[in-house]
Amino acid sequence: MKTKKVLFIWVYLISTALIANAQLIDNYGFKFSYGVSNQNWSYQNSVLSDLSGWKTNKNSFVFQLFAEKNIGQNFVLNCGLGYLQNGFTEQVDLTFYSGETAKIINDKVSFHNLNFDLSLKYKLNQNKVQPYLFTGISSNYLIDYKTAIVEYQGTEYNLDTEIYDGFNKITLGGIIGFGLSYKNKVFAEFEYKPAITNNLNNQNLTIKSRYVGLVIGLNINDIINKQKK
Repeated sequence: MKTKKVLFIWVYLISTALIANAQLIDNYGFKFSYGVSNQNWSYQNSVLSDLSGWKTNKNSFVFQLFAEKNIGQNFVLNCGLGYLQNGFTEQVDLTFYSGETAKIINDKVSFHNLNFDLSLKYKLNQNKVQPYLFTGISSNYLIDYKTAIVEYQGTEYNLDTEIYDGFNKITLGGIIGFGLSYKNKVFAEFEYKPAITNNLNNQNLTIKSRYVGLVIGLNINDIINKQKK
C-alpha cells in the first residue's frame, strides 16, 4: 500500500507541475474517451469458483485535461488529469424461498474515480497526419460508487456494499494504445487500460478492473496562439 501511495503522489506532482508551468508545456487541451469496462472477480473458495470470471461489460467514459512536453522529434511525454467512470453490469437473478423474484431497479455497478495518466508517445513520422504509439501508467483514486439495486416486497436493497466498502482507494494500471493526429490539433486514439494492482485482494475474493475505449481530443494551445496573433 505504501508503494502505491508513493507512485500516486509522484504521478500527481508531475501532472500538476506540467500543467501549472507553461514553460514546460508544448501542447495542452482536453480529451474524451468512451468505451467499456468490467471487472474480474476471482473467488478463493472452490465452492464459489463457478462464479469467478469477468463480469458483463458496462459503458464507461473518461474526461481529461492534458499537457504534453516534446522530447526530441519523436517522443512526447503526456500527462492527463480527469474523471473516470467505470464498473460493470451485474447479472442479477434473485429467487427467494417463496418463489418470488427480486425486481431489478439498477443492474449497473459504477465507480467514480479521480484519474491520473502518465504516458510516453512515439511519433512514427513528422507529417501533417501523424500516427503514433503510446504506453504508460494510469492511477485512479476511488471517490464513490453506486451498486446494483433490487426491490423485494417494497424494500430496495443495495447489493454487495460490504465488498465495495473494502475496495482499495488507490489502484494502478497500465496504458497501451495507438493514435492518429492531424496538424497537431485534433487526434483520435484507441486505448487499453489493464489493471496492475487489484481493487480488492483478501482471503475470499480478488477483484481487478480493465477499460478499453476510443478517444477524441483537441490541442487548444495552437488555437489560442493564433487568436492572440
